Amino acid sequence: MPKRRKSGRTLEKPKPEAVAAMDRLRGERGMIAHIARELKILPQAIHQWRQIPLDRVVQIEEITGIPREELRPDFHLPRKGSRAPKAGTTINA
Repeated sequence: MPKRRKSGRTLEKPKPEAVAAMDRLRGERGMIAHIARELKILPQAIHQWRQIPLDRVVQIEEITGIPREELRPDFHLPRKGSRAPKAGTTINA
């Protein structure tokens, strides 16, 4: 069972692929400081991330040039302009 924070939210263990992306950013000299400047947040905030938050993936992709599929391989984030099937439609294989 996942641990619970004081706020009541569950604290799920991140996927190893997502953690590897964070490790990659931490491993490149000056990258965390650069990302923090661009996002207008403190580097300490980024160091607290266990994985890249979904709401920051696109921004970090633009800053670093690392594709979103590498930053969060555990989630599929559609690219701008890509067409997703409408709700209720079936895809024939």
